[in-house]
Amino acid sequence: MNWETLTATACTLLIILDPFGNAPIVHSLLRKVPRRRRLPILLRETAFITLLLIFFYLIQDLHNLLLSVKFKQFLLKCFE
Repeated sequence: MNWETLTATACTLLIILDPFGNAPIVHSLLRKVPRRRRLPILLRETAFITLLLIFFYLIQDLHNLLLSVKFKQFLLKCFE
């Protein structure tokens, strides 16, 4: 696992997703949910998206390999 790439990706996502700026939006969406259920909902959704990001991080090499093969095939077809 490349920690430099993982750290750069985490920092980029933190800046793009802006969790502190989105806090009022999430709070308003959960306004009608009982207060005792809010934390488990937030933890569940955070865990889900974290696992999803880790999954895509782990398969990125496979995706890059498949994409490069298709791109090379596309170039060969274009310049025949």
